[in-house]
Amino acid sequence: MEQRPKKLLEQMQDVIRLKHYSYQTEKTYIYWIRRYILFHNKRHPKDMGSKEIEEFLTHLAVNENVAASTQNQALHAVLFLYKKVLKQDLDLKVDAVYDWIWQFVFPSGSISQDPRSGEVLFEKPCYVVTTFMKVVYKKR
Repeated sequence: MEQRPKKLLEQMQDVIRLKHYSYQTEKTYIYWIRRYILFHNKRHPKDMGSKEIEEFLTHLAVNENVAASTQNQALHAVLFLYKKVLKQDLDLKVDAVYDWIWQFVFPSGSISQDPRSGEVLFEKPCYVVTTFMKVVYKKR
């Protein structure tokens, strides 16, 4: 009996497992590829390219208001599909615009005090820098 050819998501699953990626990465990448295909009305990715990837990322940023790290995760899942599964090079130049960037410096540190006298025995200063940024991918 002839074996049917594997579906695209099964092929992707095989490649991910062959490369020993974690199970969570496998689930996440397959989730993003499924969303990418459904966003483009079930067109096969081999019939799409850079333009469709940018449209998908723009949709995530503008319409779904996802975080920059989420967009990055979706982008890497799609790039994995094209490079490792379909073995197709992309001429992808994503135009990213940083919508806003805030940076805060929070003083932090540890102080050791004598419990009886309250005398400071030593103080170890350090600072925590936190950056908040949202990346919006724009169409060309």
